[in-house]
Amino acid sequence: MKRTKDVKIVDLDLLKNREQLFSLFGKHDDNLRYLEELFEVKIFAQGYQLQIEGSHSSQDRVSKILSDIASQMNRGDVLNPQQVRYMIEIMAKTEENNISELMTDFVKVDSKKGFIRPKTLGQRNYVHAIRENDITFSIGPAGTGKTYLAMSLAVESLLKRRVDRIVLARPAVEAGEKLGFLPGDLVEKVNPYLRPLYDALYDMMGFEKIQTLLSRGV
Repeated sequence: MKRTKDVKIVDLDLLKNREQLFSLFGKHDDNLRYLEELFEVKIFAQGYQLQIEGSHSSQDRVSKILSDIASQMNRGDVLNPQQVRYMIEIMAKTEENNISELMTDFVKVDSKKGFIRPKTLGQRNYVHAIRENDITFSIGPAGTGKTYLAMSLAVESLLKRRVDRIVLARPAVEAGEKLGFLPGDLVEKVNPYLRPLYDALYDMMGFEKIQTLLSRGV
């Protein structure tokens, strides 16, 4: 890296191929545009070299973020453009510099939507809490990812053989007279409360595989 007048030049020739460069820059250089927005700089890319225009402090932050992520790629970690954008966001907003720590944010589960990761700092803290504690309580509005993230971490643990089975526990609802007017037996009355859990499982592992695991009591 070198600075010429108000332009800082960053060499990324440690990257091994164009695919890594594409992942770092993003589709249509979206990740570079995102950095420009975050740090009020201008970034010009030519091959493996970048020119960054802006304040010295912003130039240094941007060059460090890109160089750190490129170094992680060079060590063999495969990142896609969306993962890189997430790392840029967290590093910019929290001044997190430990790339290896950020790599643990990604949940190693294949879903229909691709890889699974926290989308907010709150979700990131939630993922860390689940991984670091035996029991985690989460309270918040509906639709904020509590159930889906928890299920993804459970599936990840199952696939990595950290656990032998996943236990789905229904909410503490009265299953007697208060549910007596609903059609079906007790299981059919309670299942709607477990539907979000099953939907998450189907999304991550597929219907047939989940049915097989359920029949085996896993």
